[in-house]
Amino acid sequence: MFKIKNERENHHVACLLTIGFVLILLTSFGIVHNAFADNVMSTITLGGKSEYLGVNPATNKIYASLVDSSAVSVINGATDTVTGAITVENFPHGVGVNPTTNKIYVANQNNNTVSVINGTTDSVMDTITVSNPWAVGVNPTTNKIYVAAPQNGVYVIDGTTDSVTKISGMNPNSIGVNPTTNKIYATNALDNTISVINGTTDSVMDTITVSNPWAVGVNPTTNKIYVSNIGSNTISVIDGSTNNVVSTIPVGSHPNSIGVNPTTNKIYVANAYDNTVSVIDGSTNNVVSTILVGNNPHDVGVNPNTNKIYVDNFNSKTISVIDGSTTIPSAPQNFMATSTSSSQINLSWSAPANNGGPAITGYVIERSTNSGYTWSTLQSNTGSTATTYSDTGLSPNTTYTYRVSAINSVGTSNPSNMSSATTMAILTVIAKDVLGNPITGIWVELHSVNGDTIATGYTPVKFDVVQNTQYTVYAANYLNYVFLHWDGGSMNNYKNITPTGNETLTATYTP
Repeated sequence: MFKIKNERENHHVACLLTIGFVLILLTSFGIVHNAFADNVMSTITLGGKSEYLGVNPATNKIYASLVDSSAVSVINGATDTVTGAITVENFPHGVGVNPTTNKIYVANQNNNTVSVINGTTDSVMDTITVSNPWAVGVNPTTNKIYVAAPQNGVYVIDGTTDSVTKISGMNPNSIGVNPTTNKIYATNALDNTISVINGTTDSVMDTITVSNPWAVGVNPTTNKIYVSNIGSNTISVIDGSTNNVVSTIPVGSHPNSIGVNPTTNKIYVANAYDNTVSVIDGSTNNVVSTILVGNNPHDVGVNPNTNKIYVDNFNSKTISVIDGSTTIPSAPQNFMATSTSSSQINLSWSAPANNGGPAITGYVIERSTNSGYTWSTLQSNTGSTATTYSDTGLSPNTTYTYRVSAINSVGTSNPSNMSSATTMAILTVIAKDVLGNPITGIWVELHSVNGDTIATGYTPVKFDVVQNTQYTVYAANYLNYVFLHWDGGSMNNYKNITPTGNETLTATYTP
């Protein structure tokens, strides 16, 4: 539920606005098994335009700063209804929450202050002076609050004393915190860099170069940092242990904000210009779904205890509530069984349309010899995302039925469609003399109906053939052996045959 808020492009001022909010409360929570995860489940109407959100998973309250009314709306996460408003100062922007102390920090840009709200009474308990505060990030472990102030650097507030220090040398527009590593990440959009701050010394320890960094999100469980790049509509994935960019993910138009759920390892990106939220699987770095929300989505808040994702829509004056539950996958698609020989059937399928949130980790493959009345398990877990499998060692001229199910960390999907295939039959060709003695070494050819050679061999020889398909078999003369006739009386070396199952064909020779 680590969520980092970003900023909204101000069309009247050549500047960047971002909000950072990070907190950790790694408590266990019940997963709701919903076949339609990551879809909008409700919409909350606000009394003004909200750009920034803060979520307190400990109290299940959501705080939305209303930039046009100098107030913060308080939302009950159990009912997803507005329960009140807190008056703060002019043009409130960034919201940060400390779930441990139950304090909420609101950056008031025009008044150069940060309002400290008591989360129990939902009233302002203190006001702290800083210059040009825009974005807020919180480390609940150290009880430090980090305020990004463009052209001023990062202000550090001691959550116990409310005293302020400053880290200079940056032009930050958003901020994110990893409480596990005690590192703070400040995006400097105008400089195309990210400043990495050591939370112990509160000094810059490294600088990462990216293009047009806008918002930042942190997953403390995987130690991955996610940065939106507004110029290219992508997300840069940074390995927090090396500070290297390890992946770039295309998303929607103008990725405004990033919210991260460390429990489900899903990343939510608000795309302001196409009114959508991109959902990224953190284990694969792939966009797994795109959700339509309100007009101009700006910020994302995540509560892992309820597995709800909150997206404020600036122009709509609403908050879209998304069900972020992880579920079992949907069934694999386009499943097909194809016979390739008298002893092998190949299986192929497509991955589920919905992986349920967590990545697919393997497949269950089942087989039936009675048209699906009972099943045996061929593979309880393939342990692979491969979508093909070969079943070998089968009996010839036998029908087998198959189905496949997908596995993720939550569980196993329903089975796919069933598909049946019949192994090829075996055509055995033998030779004997007129006395009935077997002859080995007679050259035999199997041809298709149009004369193409399919297979060759020496008697006794076995050919894989498709049932109810016409073939031509040719038996050659050999040494002193001269072809006499086939069983059935045909005296032509070439014999047409349409096997309906396993069959044996005998050629008789005279010495």
